[in-house]
Amino acid sequence: MKVNYNNVRKQAILAHDNLVQKLNKSIVKDKQYADVDGEHCCIKGFVLIDAKEIEEQINTLRQMIGTMAMTAIDGDEDFKDVYEELFPKEEQGMKLFNQEEDENLIIS
Repeated sequence: MKVNYNNVRKQAILAHDNLVQKLNKSIVKDKQYADVDGEHCCIKGFVLIDAKEIEEQINTLRQMIGTMAMTAIDGDEDFKDVYEELFPKEEQGMKLFNQEEDENLIIS
């Protein structure tokens, strides 16, 4: 079987670049102070961004990486399903970003 990964790879690149652009814009460039882990310190160089702003790109990257990891060629040890190897139990899987926020959503 012939598999075309062009779209998966393009989506992964675009999600990565969009995420990096948002993170770069969110780097604190001036001397500012905040309480971090109970200490008052300078946060210059820290990335300060609302988790919702990067959630979509991180989820897209997780999906693309998962797709690439699950793709395999039967009988080819150099191209096997590495996702199942890393997460053999059905309830296991790649970590979710901002999972606590998702768990607090009320669906009605």
